[in-house]
Amino acid sequence: MSKTTFEDMFGTLKGKHCETCKEPIYQEKDGVVFPRSCECRRKDIEKYDKGLELEEKRQKQEIVMSLYSTSNIGERFQHRTFSVFEQEKQPVAFEICRRYCEKFSELKAKGEGLVLMGTVGTGKTHLAGAIANELIKKQFKTVIFTTIAQIMDSIKAEFDNKKEKKTQHIYTCELLILDDIGKEKTSDYMKEKLFEIINTRYERLLPIIITTNLDMKGFRAFLGEALFSRIVEQSHFINIKGEDYRLRNLNNRSIKGNSELRVIKTKDK
Repeated sequence: MSKTTFEDMFGTLKGKHCETCKEPIYQEKDGVVFPRSCECRRKDIEKYDKGLELEEKRQKQEIVMSLYSTSNIGERFQHRTFSVFEQEKQPVAFEICRRYCEKFSELKAKGEGLVLMGTVGTGKTHLAGAIANELIKKQFKTVIFTTIAQIMDSIKAEFDNKKEKKTQHIYTCELLILDDIGKEKTSDYMKEKLFEIINTRYERLLPIIITTNLDMKGFRAFLGEALFSRIVEQSHFINIKGEDYRLRNLNNRSIKGNSELRVIKTKDK
């Protein structure tokens, strides 16, 4: 029996070409004919793919903007990333915080957070901000970056103005960052709300990152035994030592053309 050839089955298709680019729009392989993309079609596909890519990028940008709008991260700290941190000054803390981001989904499932302890100007808030920015921009996580004082002000404003309780997000966001714990003036009501926040997140396995200038003894005294115990159970502690980077940069802030800062005295009238 003679083999049926391509010409027998698809004689008319073989000569089909794109009217624009003149490339063939069918091809044969092992006696099977199937359509092929001509130059025009390939350009259309490429254009379509680029459109999808741009749309996906736009949607991601909208998500990131929305996450930032609820994050309470100020403009200054939106630029505090791992890439601009002086890694050589705090290599251990830097690596732990970077790996925390990489392993966030796994750590979040266990409710594990961080406590960054150290003196003023050692990069604690920068590292916390870098974690927040990384999780928002690359993993699209809900992060709130705040202080106890800001939370208390928000609660008071909601109570006074009977506004929507936006502070409810601090109980449910995927990561809560409490910056500079220990600087606030304490009150029974503040301690009650702090216990409520930490305990609720503890029970829901939702992680918290805390930065503080207090040492371990002061931190424990500030929180009280019940809260301290919960934080210890769900946190990795990082003790950051070093000089104040703000003061370290003081010499670079002198007025151009002068070797030192000058105090201008005025005569009383």
